[in-house]
Amino acid sequence: MNFKNLKLFLLIISTFILSTLSSPIISKRTNINEIKNLVNTKLFINNNLNNNNKANIEDFIDDLKDVFQNGMVNYIKLEQIFSDLFNITIVDPIENLIDSTNHKTFSVKKDGFYGELFEPENNRFPGKALILCTGSDGDFNMVRSLSKGLSNNGITVLGLGYFKVKGTPNVLTRIPLEYVEKAAKYLKSEGFEKIGMWGFSAGSVYALLSGVYFSDLLSLIVASSPGNYVFQGLGTLSFTQKKSAFSYKGKDIPYEPIGKIDVLKLIYLMIRDLEPNFLHVYEPGVTGASENHFIPVEKMKARLLIFSGEMDHCWPSDKASKAIMKRLKEKNYSYPYEHISCPYGGHVMTPFPTAMDIITKASRDYPEEEKKYRKQHLEKLLEAFEEW
Repeated sequence: MNFKNLKLFLLIISTFILSTLSSPIISKRTNINEIKNLVNTKLFINNNLNNNNKANIEDFIDDLKDVFQNGMVNYIKLEQIFSDLFNITIVDPIENLIDSTNHKTFSVKKDGFYGELFEPENNRFPGKALILCTGSDGDFNMVRSLSKGLSNNGITVLGLGYFKVKGTPNVLTRIPLEYVEKAAKYLKSEGFEKIGMWGFSAGSVYALLSGVYFSDLLSLIVASSPGNYVFQGLGTLSFTQKKSAFSYKGKDIPYEPIGKIDVLKLIYLMIRDLEPNFLHVYEPGVTGASENHFIPVEKMKARLLIFSGEMDHCWPSDKASKAIMKRLKEKNYSYPYEHISCPYGGHVMTPFPTAMDIITKASRDYPEEEKKYRKQHLEKLLEAFEEW
């Protein structure tokens, strides 16, 4: 399916979509027939409709179910589904430049953390380094890609894998904050006087918490598409485990419980919006979480830079960002802090292209705006390094 056909499909079913948007779909359990009807209406109406259409719908739904297997979102598979749907080839030009064998590597067994060090040929900021992690995708290739991009701009980057890599948990549950502590102490031992951390999506929660718990080690925190509270089973959809997302020295960090999720509902919303939509899962906690479950950002001793997109439907990062800013103001936070909110930005607010871009409407529909946001992101980050 290409964009031209998609526009025609959307025109044909505009009335249907409007009624869907106003329906109480997220107040009741979704059934498989509702999903089949939506797929049939939104994705498979064309001039070549044939007897195989039913099979196509069921295959498509089965593929989406596979995305949510074992209570986890398989973002790599999701990227491929959206790539096929829109006839777009996923190309990550930065990742293709990377030869990871040229970088110093670290293991949990030997060093206490998993990662790779990217040292720039032209170091613009001697004595300063950045720890970088991504979100609930758990894809270390994305870590490498972004780390290489920043390294090419003169920043020393330690790309950190905190789950789904060797020696770490396989799911985003009870992730030790000590990985960051070990990584920061290594950088200190190598002569880096100032250490910052950049985190995206779920990784932004990891970065903010690290800024709180390791305030004497981290003096710059960059949160991209952040959350503002800790919640149960971060990154999972089953939510049956009575465990928190993160732990420090074996003790669970207090978290906001989230009930069992209707996976069919998430599939329905994904097809309806043509992107992942978890807003109804996480939005209530932005203002309604228990006080001890909010990230106590005021305990950091770091310059803070936040990026969010107003079109982020994966989770309410823009509202969470504003809540963080409000909290810092109310707590009279004494370090510099800034929030850059992008009107046409989606969930993937990164300074360089990523394979994940394909899954969000903002990235697909507003590519020129996205280029501007990426440029702004990089410029703000470099500016922060200059002033830091």
